[in-house]
Amino acid sequence: MLTEKEKIGEKMELSVGDYAVFKNEVYQANDITSKTVTLVSRKKETEKLGFTKYIFPKEFENRDILPDIYEKIVDKSELTELYRAEYYAIYKNQKFSVRSSLNKENVVLGSSDAQLVNELGFKRTDKYFYEKEVPKNEVIIEEVRTNIIK
Repeated sequence: MLTEKEKIGEKMELSVGDYAVFKNEVYQANDITSKTVTLVSRKKETEKLGFTKYIFPKEFENRDILPDIYEKIVDKSELTELYRAEYYAIYKNQKFSVRSSLNKENVVLGSSDAQLVNELGFKRTDKYFYEKEVPKNEVIIEEVRTNIIK
Protein backbone atom coordinates (compact mmCIF):
# COMPACT_ATOMS: atom_id res chain seq x y z
CA MET A 1 0.00 0.00 0.00
CA LEU A 2 1.33 3.45 -0.93
CA THR A 3 2.10 6.04 1.71
CA GLU A 4 0.27 9.36 1.48
CA LYS A 5 3.44 10.98 0.09
CA GLU A 6 3.73 8.28 -2.60
CA LYS A 7 0.05 8.70 -3.51
CA ILE A 8 0.65 12.41 -4.12
CA GLY A 9 3.41 11.51 -6.56
CA GLU A 10 1.09 9.13 -8.42
CA LYS A 11 -1.45 11.86 -9.21
CA MET A 12 -1.76 13.37 -12.64
CA GLU A 13 1.03 15.90 -12.15
CA LEU A 14 0.88 18.19 -9.14
CA SER A 15 -2.07 20.23 -10.20
CA VAL A 16 -4.78 22.04 -8.34
CA GLY A 17 -7.97 20.06 -8.59
CA ASP A 18 -10.55 17.83 -7.02
CA TYR A 19 -9.55 14.32 -5.96
CA ALA A 20 -11.25 11.29 -4.45
CA VAL A 21 -9.96 8.25 -2.60
CA PHE A 22 -11.71 5.14 -3.91
CA LYS A 23 -10.59 1.66 -2.82
CA ASN A 24 -7.33 3.08 -1.38
CA GLU A 25 -6.36 4.81 -4.64
CA VAL A 26 -6.41 8.54 -5.44
CA TYR A 27 -8.27 9.59 -8.60
CA GLN A 28 -9.09 12.91 -10.18
CA ALA A 29 -12.72 13.78 -9.38
CA ASN A 30 -14.96 15.44 -11.98
CA ASP A 31 -18.67 16.16 -12.33
CA ILE A 32 -19.35 16.18 -8.60
CA THR A 33 -23.09 16.13 -7.93
CA SER A 34 -25.05 15.82 -4.70
CA LYS A 35 -24.89 12.00 -4.94
CA THR A 36 -22.19 10.95 -7.44
CA VAL A 37 -18.66 11.69 -8.60
CA THR A 38 -16.95 10.81 -11.88
CA LEU A 39 -13.52 9.35 -11.20
CA VAL A 40 -10.81 9.79 -13.85
CA SER A 41 -7.70 7.68 -14.42
CA ARG A 42 -5.04 7.33 -17.11
CA LYS A 43 -4.30 3.73 -16.19
CA LYS A 44 -5.70 0.97 -18.40
CA GLU A 45 -5.74 -1.48 -15.48
CA THR A 46 -8.58 0.51 -13.90
CA GLU A 47 -10.87 -1.18 -16.43
CA LYS A 48 -10.76 -4.16 -14.02
CA LEU A 49 -12.41 -1.87 -11.44
CA GLY A 50 -15.24 -0.94 -13.80
CA PHE A 51 -13.73 2.15 -15.41
CA THR A 52 -14.57 2.65 -19.08
CA LYS A 53 -12.39 4.26 -21.73
CA TYR A 54 -13.53 7.77 -22.62
CA ILE A 55 -14.15 8.22 -26.33
CA PHE A 56 -13.25 11.73 -27.46
CA PRO A 57 -15.81 13.37 -29.80
CA LYS A 58 -14.91 13.36 -33.49
CA GLU A 59 -14.60 17.15 -33.55
CA PHE A 60 -11.67 17.03 -31.07
CA GLU A 61 -8.54 18.09 -32.92
CA ASN A 62 -5.72 15.53 -32.68
CA ARG A 63 -7.96 13.10 -30.79
CA ASP A 64 -5.86 10.18 -32.03
CA ILE A 65 -2.81 11.39 -30.10
CA LEU A 66 -4.60 12.35 -26.86
CA PRO A 67 -3.81 10.11 -23.87
CA ASP A 68 -6.30 7.40 -22.97
CA ILE A 69 -8.63 8.39 -20.16
CA TYR A 70 -10.79 6.02 -18.12
CA GLU A 71 -13.87 7.08 -16.16
CA LYS A 72 -16.20 5.62 -13.57
CA ILE A 73 -19.24 7.18 -11.93
CA VAL A 74 -19.46 6.22 -8.27
CA ASP A 75 -21.79 7.02 -5.41
CA LYS A 76 -20.21 9.43 -2.93
CA SER A 77 -20.80 6.87 -0.16
CA GLU A 78 -18.18 4.61 -1.84
CA LEU A 79 -15.46 7.22 -1.32
CA THR A 80 -13.11 7.38 1.64
CA GLU A 81 -12.27 11.02 0.97
CA LEU A 82 -13.27 13.81 -1.42
CA TYR A 83 -11.13 16.95 -1.45
CA ARG A 84 -9.65 19.86 -3.37
CA ALA A 85 -5.85 19.88 -3.50
CA GLU A 86 -3.54 22.86 -3.89
CA TYR A 87 0.24 22.65 -3.92
CA TYR A 88 2.88 24.96 -2.53
CA ALA A 89 6.64 24.71 -2.47
CA ILE A 90 9.21 26.03 -0.07
CA TYR A 91 12.12 27.29 -2.16
CA LYS A 92 15.00 29.34 -0.71
CA ASN A 93 12.97 29.63 2.54
CA GLN A 94 10.03 31.25 0.70
CA LYS A 95 6.59 29.82 -0.11
CA PHE A 96 5.47 29.69 -3.77
CA SER A 97 2.52 28.20 -5.61
CA VAL A 98 3.28 25.11 -7.67
CA ARG A 99 2.15 25.91 -11.20
CA SER A 100 2.88 22.50 -12.70
CA SER A 101 5.05 19.45 -12.47
CA LEU A 102 6.77 19.14 -15.83
CA ASN A 103 8.33 15.78 -15.13
CA LYS A 104 9.66 13.74 -12.23
CA GLU A 105 12.69 16.02 -11.85
CA ASN A 106 11.35 19.58 -12.22
CA VAL A 107 8.52 21.76 -11.00
CA VAL A 108 7.35 25.24 -12.06
CA LEU A 109 6.91 27.72 -9.22
CA GLY A 110 4.89 30.92 -9.44
CA SER A 111 4.38 34.18 -7.58
CA SER A 112 3.10 37.71 -8.05
CA ASP A 113 5.61 39.19 -5.57
CA ALA A 114 7.81 41.10 -8.05
CA GLN A 115 10.53 42.07 -5.60
CA LEU A 116 10.96 38.55 -4.25
CA VAL A 117 10.97 36.76 -7.60
CA ASN A 118 13.42 39.21 -9.18
CA GLU A 119 15.93 38.34 -6.46
CA LEU A 120 15.50 34.64 -7.23
CA GLY A 121 15.65 34.76 -11.03
CA PHE A 122 11.99 34.19 -11.89
CA LYS A 123 10.79 35.24 -15.35
CA ARG A 124 7.73 37.34 -16.00
CA THR A 125 5.02 35.24 -17.69
CA ASP A 126 2.06 37.60 -17.34
CA LYS A 127 1.47 41.23 -16.46
CA TYR A 128 1.70 40.57 -12.70
CA PHE A 129 2.96 36.98 -12.52
CA TYR A 130 6.37 35.30 -12.53
CA GLU A 131 7.48 31.68 -12.88
CA LYS A 132 10.63 29.62 -12.53
CA GLU A 133 11.40 25.98 -13.27
CA VAL A 134 13.46 24.36 -10.52
CA PRO A 135 14.60 20.83 -9.70
CA LYS A 136 12.22 19.07 -7.30
CA ASN A 137 15.13 18.17 -5.05
CA GLU A 138 15.56 21.90 -4.28
CA VAL A 139 12.03 22.35 -2.93
CA ILE A 140 9.77 20.95 -0.25
CA ILE A 141 6.30 20.41 -1.69
CA GLU A 142 3.27 20.86 0.56
CA GLU A 143 -0.21 19.66 -0.31
CA VAL A 144 -3.09 21.63 1.19
CA ARG A 145 -6.40 19.78 1.20
CA THR A 146 -9.85 21.25 1.60
CA ASN A 147 -12.58 18.68 2.18
CA ILE A 148 -15.50 18.74 -0.20
CA ILE A 149 -18.72 18.10 1.66
CA LYS A 150 -19.97 14.64 0.79
